Amino acid sequence: MSEFSELGKDDKIGLLVDGFPKIISLLSVLNFNFEEGFWTLPLDNENAAQLSMDIIKNHELLPTEIHYKFMQKVQQECKSDMIMLDLLSAVLLFNPNGSILVHKHFITLQQKTYMYLLQRYLEIKHNSKSESETRFRRLMNCMNDLHLINEFRIQNFTIFGV
Repeated sequence: MSEFSELGKDDKIGLLVDGFPKIISLLSVLNFNFEEGFWTLPLDNENAAQLSMDIIKNHELLPTEIHYKFMQKVQQECKSDMIMLDLLSAVLLFNPNGSILVHKHFITLQQKTYMYLLQRYLEIKHNSKSESETRFRRLMNCMNDLHLINEFRIQNFTIFGV
């Protein structure tokens, strides 16, 4: 992303600190088996580990059901569409509301650009303005859910001194 490389070091760090956990949560949908409730984590070309959602229940302050519902919504909307997931990742990365940023205006412009590209992609994919608008709103609601999930984690980690 050339837009990211144009930013100063402080803005890059701020965006990554805020966006990285959200992007990982978003992309975790790709490796999750919804029927059996586990992630498949590739270790190398021949081996993989399975991480059950039950294992993280006891280690995560956020109720597992909230995270699971978020992943279901994303899976339902994206169906492993990498173009859509990449555009959503860019929207999450260029979040002007995260931390103290020097070039907030530029970052806001980049986020709006990626949101526009996502809208156009949905219009082309679904060949319907109304369908694409509905899907875009649902995707943005998923991103809002993700922001709330992240805020919940941050607040609870701060409370517990983690």
